[in-house]
Amino acid sequence: MKRRCDLLIIGAGFAGSLLALVAARLGLQVIVVDKARHPRFVIGESTTPLTNLLLEQLAHEQDLPELLGFTEWGRWQQTYNQIPVGLKRGFTFLHHRAGQYCDASREAQLLVAASPNNTLADTHWFRAAFDQKLMELARARGATFFTGATVLAFKPEQVQISIEAEDEQLELEAPFLVDASGARGFLFQRLELQEADIPHMPSHSALFTHFTNVPPLSAGLFEHGAPYPPEDAAVHHLFEGGWVWSLCFNNGLVSAGISAEESFARELRLHEGHAGWNRLLARFPTLAQQLQGATPVQPFHFQPKLSFRSQVMIGPRWAMLPSAAGFLNPLLSTGFPLTLLGIRRMVTLLQALPEVPPQSLKQYAEDCAHDFNAAGLLTSAMLRRADDFDAFAQLSLLYFASSIWAETQVRAGGLEWLYRFPLGRAPFWPGAQSICQASLARKLSAKELQAQVQALIEPYDIAQLTRPEKRNWHPFPS
Repeated sequence: MKRRCDLLIIGAGFAGSLLALVAARLGLQVIVVDKARHPRFVIGESTTPLTNLLLEQLAHEQDLPELLGFTEWGRWQQTYNQIPVGLKRGFTFLHHRAGQYCDASREAQLLVAASPNNTLADTHWFRAAFDQKLMELARARGATFFTGATVLAFKPEQVQISIEAEDEQLELEAPFLVDASGARGFLFQRLELQEADIPHMPSHSALFTHFTNVPPLSAGLFEHGAPYPPEDAAVHHLFEGGWVWSLCFNNGLVSAGISAEESFARELRLHEGHAGWNRLLARFPTLAQQLQGATPVQPFHFQPKLSFRSQVMIGPRWAMLPSAAGFLNPLLSTGFPLTLLGIRRMVTLLQALPEVPPQSLKQYAEDCAHDFNAAGLLTSAMLRRADDFDAFAQLSLLYFASSIWAETQVRAGGLEWLYRFPLGRAPFWPGAQSICQASLARKLSAKELQAQVQALIEPYDIAQLTRPEKRNWHPFPS
């Protein structure tokens, strides 16, 4: 059976389902194909103010009010309280040393608030339920989904895909295809594309799952008066060789995992799953205190190599979303905003269908690459200084200063910032590049980094991140 449509999308996760929703609202006939079914376990869960601003603006621009309920914790509780979610008030970083309990001093921690209260807070997406809901919303707008599908053949020149789904063989054809299948996904494999180098990015492996029976961190880790409850955040446990994340959901589950330099991953034998996880906990007493008795509710997932970049992300009749074209590291939660920026740019391409001008495709790829490079440079610099918490904290201010600056511009009507990744378009980006490159070359001590970063961002430091009396605790700017 043959079916023709205006747009084929590969991948029914967050990115593919959201794009299908937007495309259907534009009046396009959309078909989405995915080899898996919902609900399914996925990580990549933590949002940021930029993520939610982008989602909110997309909802307004495309007249999709059903998306607004996902853009703040308070709205979520009013609109979609049946869907599990996590409360994210900010970013919490804690420094660990092997064999020692975590230092409770503020000099060994960094807390950066992202919202003034719970109502306006960001969220952690519980992807199994969230992705499924996005698919349902897209279907309600007219998109067609074939999940649990097997691709039998693919002809890229004609954009034809033969699939088997629900005991039926179908031949699907469209003038354009978008790959939203994730890193090293459909087009990368089918077209036998090559990976590109990500300059300076340390090669990390990951091990992760969801847990239950996770107690809170010891209250003794934090002085009185933290800018927000420290675990109502994306919690980052930093140490030489990598870092561990912890994200709490309101259904009693906690997403936790490690991003480890490959040499450290081999040393811990993380590929062995639970046994590797236990070896990690044995190194760090504070982590063991919280997670030793936790119960995994999913099998441990081991990813040998986290970072990825395809050499190409466009072709004559196809394009990858940023989530399929590359991945950095979850350290700064940049994956969602990079993908949402790509989806907003993709709208321009879809409006040109059935013939997308080559120059428009080229511009799409260049803009996405610029954002990826900016996020990649800072992420690389920060990961390379994970063993030096003072230096790490100073580098992080480049991210937070640019993000808060951009958010303020958007709130004041500067919507052009919603087409850009803030750091790469910030007024101080050239200086930030130089600082990151010098840090990567280990040419700057932590004190030198502090002096240069603070001098660079001071004119744009709306949140007063450079004030020494803050001592690494940064409340939301009043």
